[in-house]
Amino acid sequence: MSEKMPPLSSLQKQLVFDQAMGLAADPENKAVAELIASNLEAARIDAAVKRSLTPLNSLAEPDCPDYLVESTVWRLKTATASGPTLDQLLAGEQARQTAQTGQPWHNIGRMAATAAVIILMASALFPPLKSARERSWQQMCGMQVEKIWNGTTNYCNDHDGRMPTVMFRKGQPWWKVGCPGEQNHSNTRRMWLLVKNHYVEPTLFVCPGIRHGRAIQIGWAQAAEYDDFPARRYVTYSNIIQCEEPQYSQIKFRKVIMADMNPLFERIPEDFGKKFHVRCNERLMTRNSSNHHGLGQSILFSDGSVEFVKGRRVGIAADDIYTLRGTSVYRGVEVPSCQTDTFLAP
Repeated sequence: MSEKMPPLSSLQKQLVFDQAMGLAADPENKAVAELIASNLEAARIDAAVKRSLTPLNSLAEPDCPDYLVESTVWRLKTATASGPTLDQLLAGEQARQTAQTGQPWHNIGRMAATAAVIILMASALFPPLKSARERSWQQMCGMQVEKIWNGTTNYCNDHDGRMPTVMFRKGQPWWKVGCPGEQNHSNTRRMWLLVKNHYVEPTLFVCPGIRHGRAIQIGWAQAAEYDDFPARRYVTYSNIIQCEEPQYSQIKFRKVIMADMNPLFERIPEDFGKKFHVRCNERLMTRNSSNHHGLGQSILFSDGSVEFVKGRRVGIAADDIYTLRGTSVYRGVEVPSCQTDTFLAP
């Protein structure tokens, strides 16, 4: 290791912190591992965080309650207050741990105390934690979308230029994600074709910036048994709805084909027997996707480029990618009337 290396950036510190906490999007990120192995500051952060988590190893229950995990992570996302120096925090934490030697940590209160120490450490290490974390999620989201695009182009090359497509005609529902049966009940089935045919890992379809998404852990053999994502929480991107089967080679203009989840349809019914009904209002017509806490959305274009934009209107025509022109009420069966009216769903 060399002590003469330049200081770590806020983003590098945050990535090292996530790795040590077990919150990293890619737990086997070689770049972060190499950074920890070659940089004294990174190694010190990694060791300090892991040392502070040591008391949790003696808990009687192997799993931390979900509510405490979510609360702690959410506070980490929003922490911006400055605090004591890292050395002061570590000295106090080590003294407290020494005083409690031999006392088993069997209650949630002590777990929450350790979580609070970690939050203080995070605030001391990276004052702009929220903005750094948001930028990191945006970058990771963009990389995931690029990988989905790479899988899409490989699919097209293997299928005579045809993009993975689920045909929708008037009267067919596009919102029933995970609905069993052979009929095309959801627009996410076209994305599942990439998983089912081994072109894209299923975990890539959950944006790293969304709280309620769950990356599905499933093998290729099991994926072949499904025709769609098992549930909405396993796919947090919205795909273009086509009224006819497109040819990859026939896309002549730069068209939006996928983006972060459509804010109009974030709360679709889980009961497929219920009627789908969404009436637009001013709030729904102006909101960005919740994937990045309303800051904007990653957009994939038909030329393979990915951009994070702060608004929903794209292109010269300023087309709203999340709505159909002239439509204020959605019942889950609508399709674009022309190829220039981009509509991403569900």
